[in-house]
Amino acid sequence: MLDVDPSQLEHAVHDLQSQLRDGLVAADVLDLTTGISLVGFNSNPQASALFTLMTEQVNKMLEGIMYPGLHRYFLLDLHSDHSAVVVRSGEDLLVTMLIDNTKTTLGILLGVAIPKLLATLDAARR
Repeated sequence: MLDVDPSQLEHAVHDLQSQLRDGLVAADVLDLTTGISLVGFNSNPQASALFTLMTEQVNKMLEGIMYPGLHRYFLLDLHSDHSAVVVRSGEDLLVTMLIDNTKTTLGILLGVAIPKLLATLDAARR
């Protein structure tokens, strides 16, 4: 069982909404071991399950080719000016986001939103 402060997880999603505004289409904070959403915005259970499995598989593939494993995040460039962003926090939390690229910038996402998100998730464990 995860030992996290649920209010901090809610705060993390609220911060994403504040920073990315209309650019944040959906977000979920997941228990990485189960793929279950702990808190979300426009949650998508299928996406949660898919990205949990995908994160595990990408790590296994990287290990198989002797690359370093995933660190903090990966980004998928999707059709229709959207991106899927998967942020890993430790061995137990995963955050998935669907981003509308026409309504936010990569600079805000990578330079502001993700670092703040990681700090909030770290604080949630204390």
